[in-house]
Amino acid sequence: MLIDLEGNPLGLMPDQLDTRGMSPAARYAHLIRNLRWCNMIHGVIRSECLKRTRLFKKVFGTDHLLLAELSLTGAFAQIAEPLFFRRQTRPDENIDRDPDGWKQQMIVTLDPGSKGKWGKTTLTDLYRTLRNEHIKLIRSSSLNYTAKVRMLLETLRCYQSNFGVDWPGGPLLRKLWTNRLSDSLIRRIAAA
Repeated sequence: MLIDLEGNPLGLMPDQLDTRGMSPAARYAHLIRNLRWCNMIHGVIRSECLKRTRLFKKVFGTDHLLLAELSLTGAFAQIAEPLFFRRQTRPDENIDRDPDGWKQQMIVTLDPGSKGKWGKTTLTDLYRTLRNEHIKLIRSSSLNYTAKVRMLLETLRCYQSNFGVDWPGGPLLRKLWTNRLSDSLIRRIAAA
């Protein structure tokens, strides 16, 4: 539940990430398509699952990356009753109003010591680095080849549509992947 400075409810947050009954690849795809505020990082997480992860890496959006890694470990169960109340402390928490100001706030919030390192990096480059960490996560997972390709394609699509990060190799590679693979491989991947 998002609340104002006085504790008045402003509404439920849009993140709906109950992934019970989904395969690991489907859980991962659902997470990266729908995760915006990362409130789930404040939920209850089994310690044995956390111990199997890389925990927080020194990367912008490390909470997003940790949740993606956890999605490969098991399902998220989300209950309807709000038990976490997120106080809106800044009136302009929207990236659309001031992307650079939002980026600076996130950098200071997530890793206060990294401001010099990340402060001059563009938001697109920060998201590109996070996308590349997602790709490393996919490559190192124990899932089969078909699931890995499906997750890789979904990651590339989501990072382009959600954060403006183009595919590695640019538009030409994206066109080759989507045109050549969509006929045969993507049908097999979708059926898997």
